[in-house]
Amino acid sequence: MAVLHHRAGTEQNAGVRARVFSFRSQRHTRPSPTRFFALVDGVFAIATTLLVLELHTPRDVASGRLGHELGKLAGSFGAYAFGFLQTFGGWSVSHRLSARLKGIDQWMVLSLGIGLAFVSLIPFSTAVLAESRHDPANLRTAVALVTGLGFLSTLTLVIATFHAWNAGLMIEEYTREHFDWLSRLMIAALVGFAAAFALSFVNAYLALVPTIAGYLATLLPLRMDEFPVAASG
Repeated sequence: MAVLHHRAGTEQNAGVRARVFSFRSQRHTRPSPTRFFALVDGVFAIATTLLVLELHTPRDVASGRLGHELGKLAGSFGAYAFGFLQTFGGWSVSHRLSARLKGIDQWMVLSLGIGLAFVSLIPFSTAVLAESRHDPANLRTAVALVTGLGFLSTLTLVIATFHAWNAGLMIEEYTREHFDWLSRLMIAALVGFAAAFALSFVNAYLALVPTIAGYLATLLPLRMDEFPVAASG
């Protein structure tokens, strides 16, 4: 009898060990997304701050020449403004998503975490863009890097959003109509980044137009803001 009990206990423990890992979202814990998006906020804040470190004050400036020396930094300030638009626009999108989630599972953590890896590269790609502005060939490569990172980070967000809907992680008030509208908007953003990436090998400055327009759109009061959000607190 004791042997049978021991065997049953062993089989039960083996079953528990076999279920330690699960690829099914339904079996994942679904905590509040607050802590994860606090990490997201921190990554965006650090990336935004690092952009400023690429701006260097003029050295050994002759009397009355400060304005002229600052004018030489116009390209660096332009790259900084573009990098800031990237980080602020990306944060705005993540903020809108977090306001409509009632929970988060491991698949969303992984997808959005990969997206944060691309966000962390924004200061680097911005510095490359600033350093390459005087060489047309290098500028095309730099813009390809920027738009490529934008496409990849947006792709991870799209994957996370589609998964959130299919896994039932959105708040109950968020209807199919809301999701369909958001889906069209996100697919359009992906297409825009893909087009900008392809265009960057032809005309770097022209490729920046849809990229900047896309980031500006994330800051506008879109129809998404009319949709329900999770109750705070």
